[in-house]
Amino acid sequence: MSHADRSPLEDRPIPVSKGLPGNVQMLLAIAVIVVFVMGAFVVISSGFGRVWPAADSVKVPLTERR
Repeated sequence: MSHADRSPLEDRPIPVSKGLPGNVQMLLAIAVIVVFVMGAFVVISSGFGRVWPAADSVKVPLTERR
């Protein structure tokens, strides 16, 4: 095989990924923590500030027929 028969791509090394940069990893970790904190706040505060109507207050009073 002569030099002319070889592809120029054969001599190039295969690029190796270095992974995610440190800043991106930090942002992802913070985002995951924020999601769980927001979910915890929703669960904790869901029982406060909501007044559920009593069963008697939603009944429609009917007039008596005579």
